[in-house]
Amino acid sequence: MLPNFRDLRIAVRLSIAFLIAALLTALLGAVAYARLSAITAEWQGYESVTLAKLRLLQHAKDVFGDAVHNYKDYVLRGGDYRTKVIGNLDEIDRAAHTSLEMGRFAPDEPDAVTALTAATAGYRASLASLDALVASGASIEARDRGVAGADKPIGKALDALIEIGMQRTVEQGATVTRLATIAEWTIVVVTAAALAAAALLAFFITRSTTVPIGVAVSAAEAVARGDLTQDIPRGRADETGRLLRALRDMNESLLQVVGRVRSGTDSMATATSQIAAGNQDLSSRTEEQASSLQETASSMGELTATVRQNADNAQQGNALAGSAADVAQRGSTVVGKVVTTMEEISESSARIAEITGLIEGIAFQTNILALNAAVEAARAGEEGRGFAVVAGEVRTLAQRSASAAKDIKDLIQTSVRKVQDGTHLASEAGDTMLEVTAAVAKVTEIMGAIATASSEQSRGIEQVNLAVAQMDEVTQQNAALVEQAAAASASLQDQGRQLSDVVAFFRLRPNGRPA
Repeated sequence: MLPNFRDLRIAVRLSIAFLIAALLTALLGAVAYARLSAITAEWQGYESVTLAKLRLLQHAKDVFGDAVHNYKDYVLRGGDYRTKVIGNLDEIDRAAHTSLEMGRFAPDEPDAVTALTAATAGYRASLASLDALVASGASIEARDRGVAGADKPIGKALDALIEIGMQRTVEQGATVTRLATIAEWTIVVVTAAALAAAALLAFFITRSTTVPIGVAVSAAEAVARGDLTQDIPRGRADETGRLLRALRDMNESLLQVVGRVRSGTDSMATATSQIAAGNQDLSSRTEEQASSLQETASSMGELTATVRQNADNAQQGNALAGSAADVAQRGSTVVGKVVTTMEEISESSARIAEITGLIEGIAFQTNILALNAAVEAARAGEEGRGFAVVAGEVRTLAQRSASAAKDIKDLIQTSVRKVQDGTHLASEAGDTMLEVTAAVAKVTEIMGAIATASSEQSRGIEQVNLAVAQMDEVTQQNAALVEQAAAASASLQDQGRQLSDVVAFFRLRPNGRPA
């Protein structure tokens, strides 16, 4: 049966132990309750009977004191004090009979009550004697001598009853003390038995629990030290047995896991070394690519600046070509006006030539007229001498006018020829200016196209430059990521070595497998 009890679960064993402890506690409580009930019953008897009777007898004694005072007052004064004495005696008799009805303190208690009743009757008789003395007119001293000592029997009888009650009180106290002592020893014995049983149960349950747990702790400590070579027993069918089996399974699983991890760490160390080398090579290439992209970005920046400058120059050339076209257009207009003016001058010169011819004809005719006048003056003789002088002067003027007209004609003819030549040259200049204007307009159009193309080229190069800058930034980021990956690979390699060192902490069986 003992091995079967050991195979019970810890909860069941603890429940049985607690149940036994509860039963022992209940037994202890029952014994204590029984003994305390006896003590309580005795004490209740004391309170309900003994103490009540003692109080009643003590009250009767107090009433007896009142009766004595009233008796003396009756001796001294007479009157209603006799009625009070009778009432006090009746109350004492009732108290005596009531106490007897409540129970007996002792076998001789009825005799004591009878003695008290007889004493009160004697006191009543003395009261009758006192009535006779009062009626006879006896003096107070005679009255007092006549009833002297009549109250002593009542006092003795009451003291005897109270003494019986006190003896009963002592007896009941002794009984309570005896019952308390019995209760104490009973509780001590039952408690000792319960403690002994509890100690035996605790020792048995503790040993049945702590021994397997100690084995489990030793196994766990061995695993904590890295010793996986131990052989853990399977244990019983309770929780500690399950714990030992779980530790055994854990030890076997750790053997397998550590063996696999040790193999995996070796492979991981090789792989991380290769990854680290590859990341280092990739980092170098990425740095070279980043350097090339930086140079490309710098070249693209210079090209962008050059194209932007060309675009600005093309814009300025386009503006200058437009200005030149405007100037050529204005020059062509001016040349046209010059040609028109030269033609008008040519026409005016022809008109002047006609006028000069007319003046020359007039001068020729004036010369002929002057010659005729001179001939006529010569014929006239002296009367015509003055007219001959005038005619000579007129002839001279006509000759000078003819000479001047000839000179003017020559000059006009020369001017006409020059004007004709100027008109021809101005016409040719106008044609040339038209050609220049057309050429400048063509140049302006070409410069505008160049400026537009340069602007578009500048924007395109700026976009290319932006793309190169972005590629450079991405390449820099890739380089940083590659460096991080290289650092991570190095860290992983270190962690792999650390893991190998950690796994090397465990000691395995020679075959690396569980038994």
